[in-house]
Amino acid sequence: MVPAKEAMTAMGREFDNMIWAELSDLTEYVDDLPVDIDARTPLPSMRPMQWLFQFSQSTLTRLDLDWILWRQQEHNDKVDGSSEFLKDLTVTRLPHLIAFQIRNAVLPMIKLPNDVSHLEDTFLTFLEEHPKIECLAWPLDKFYNYIRPSLETQNRY
Repeated sequence: MVPAKEAMTAMGREFDNMIWAELSDLTEYVDDLPVDIDARTPLPSMRPMQWLFQFSQSTLTRLDLDWILWRQQEHNDKVDGSSEFLKDLTVTRLPHLIAFQIRNAVLPMIKLPNDVSHLEDTFLTFLEEHPKIECLAWPLDKFYNYIRPSLETQNRY
């Protein structure tokens, strides 16, 4: 009996071969392209989404992250990686970004973490660094924190 992983790999190769058989006129072009796999290998300390954003910085114009955060345990931020993911995102610079959406608010397991507010420390600098944003979507209850911000922060928004 073939293990599941090997069977899935073989099936994937079979599908790839079927697709490439239909695109035979592109094979020569693709084979001539230089392959630079080492430059795209994630660094051991880099999270996968952070790596993805880094290598799409120069072309990304729209970022829709609706419903992608799945909190492992609703009230235990020690095992929840969504805060770290969002904080990694806030330091990423996407020079051509014109649309940015995060709307997780329906179920407790996909709601935004309590320490994340859009127009406060978490994303205020991110928004200042992305002046081309024309479309912005965020849960209404997460624009501001429930604690009055400093005068400096108020002036920034």
